Amino acid sequence: MHSSIDHLVLLCLVMAIDALFCAAVASATVLLARSSGVSLTAAILRGGVAFAGTATLSLAFLTFLQTHV
Repeated sequence: MHSSIDHLVLLCLVMAIDALFCAAVASATVLLARSSGVSLTAAILRGGVAFAGTATLSLAFLTFLQTHV
């Protein structure tokens, strides 16, 4: 049986990994947008949208796993 502190530590670790994954996706999106000739502000905006979309999907998936596993 897991204690509540173990559960909290595991949750924080998963959230940190998720944030790093979302940041990597956003960075790749910005680089790809810049290489295609988009302005810097538009590329950053696309990166923000990619970060938000990735975070939404990954957190929904983690919620699904928590309730069904």
